[in-house]
Amino acid sequence: MRFVRALAILSLVFLPVAMTGCKSRPAAETGVATTGEKVETMETIPAPKSPHRVMAAVAGNDSLSPLQLQYLVNMQNKLLTAWRPVPSDKQYSVTCEFNVTRPGFCSNVQVVAASANQRSIEKTLDTVRMQAPFGALPSDFKEAPVTFRCDFVYNPGK
Repeated sequence: MRFVRALAILSLVFLPVAMTGCKSRPAAETGVATTGEKVETMETIPAPKSPHRVMAAVAGNDSLSPLQLQYLVNMQNKLLTAWRPVPSDKQYSVTCEFNVTRPGFCSNVQVVAASANQRSIEKTLDTVRMQAPFGALPSDFKEAPVTFRCDFVYNPGK
């Protein structure tokens, strides 16, 4: 069983490289960053097909490394996959902020802005709480905890 799992993982890693003829992919595509001699990797969480959107950002920080960006994309994809919004005839959004500690646990989940009803807001905040831990923060985040801001946007009729 371990051999089959290892073979499956190897085929996922090397098959795309063999098919494209490339020897390696850039760090932004693989979730790999080099810090000195140490190589830090991050598993990529695939994006779900959804008419809704989740957009994550580091509060107050516009300049991010490729590994930090990959962490944000993984967070967005994990939250979007788990989010089961309350159906509505109209588009609505919920913006929340929360802190993520070095090991990936979240705290202080709070609403910043919302155009949704209370039930939709609570369900969105519960999604954030239930999906923690998000994975350890990359070492590129020098200080922890890190405050993240996420916008959840519900699109009806799609």
